[in-house]
Amino acid sequence: AVGTAGTHPSERMTASVAAATTTALAQYHQLRNQHADTASAPFMERLIELAQQRDVREVIQAFSNVRGMLSSYDQHVEQSVVRARTDGFEDMRQEMFKLGVRNGIGPEGANRYALPSPAPQLALRRTALSSMSRAIRDEVGKAVRLVKSRGKEVRVLELLSAAERALRSQDYRAERIARTESMWGYNQSRYAMMRELGPANGLVQRWTEMIDDKGKPLDKKVAPDSFAMHGLVSSPGGMFTIPSDARIPAAKHGKRIKFPPMRPNDRAVLTPALLRTVQRGT
Repeated sequence: AVGTAGTHPSERMTASVAAATTTALAQYHQLRNQHADTASAPFMERLIELAQQRDVREVIQAFSNVRGMLSSYDQHVEQSVVRARTDGFEDMRQEMFKLGVRNGIGPEGANRYALPSPAPQLALRRTALSSMSRAIRDEVGKAVRLVKSRGKEVRVLELLSAAERALRSQDYRAERIARTESMWGYNQSRYAMMRELGPANGLVQRWTEMIDDKGKPLDKKVAPDSFAMHGLVSSPGGMFTIPSDARIPAAKHGKRIKFPPMRPNDRAVLTPALLRTVQRGT
């Protein structure tokens, strides 16, 4: 399972995904700060009026209307996914070369394999972003109402501060979306290569976790379900069947999946292997 220059495939993917996620998250922080500034501006101009009304609804509405912000973030995530997908192709190209594949793995292959996300994946991402939007609305409402409930004297600056803290509290969702999507992109291009080049070159595809060839985890973050999935093999362009293993949630048993990730923050990577070595059990 050790790949180019002795580096484990999962480590290379993790580095690629970390870079893509960091880029996307930096853009999200910028968008979030711009949104907070825009939402705060009208209230800063009429602090006395709003303080007298003690009406929190406008604050909640201004900070909770994040559709435009998340729509822009969606575009930045897609850019990170394309970057990760290109990295996945480049890494897979080198891995296939080491296994003797020579045709179809030139640099120009990126035009075939590192493509934009298909409609179903875009729909899943936007569902996740919609869930994030609802969570932001709920958190902002909860935080602002809490400030109001503490007493009759309500400072508008306190309301705005509470709303902004609630907005920031959802940063982890933005990071998880970017990371999971980048993992998907990295493996998607590798899957496309396996589907096209695997059969003619005697290859199979392998589910490889952050675990070495002796079955030992490479760090302390390897989850129990990773041990259950590590080493599974399927035909090129085929699907993996999730085993009925107690280390995997029962709801996933028997389901079929094309390639990692199986869950958020999954560090598994689809790797090529020679069919003859798999048959020998090596």
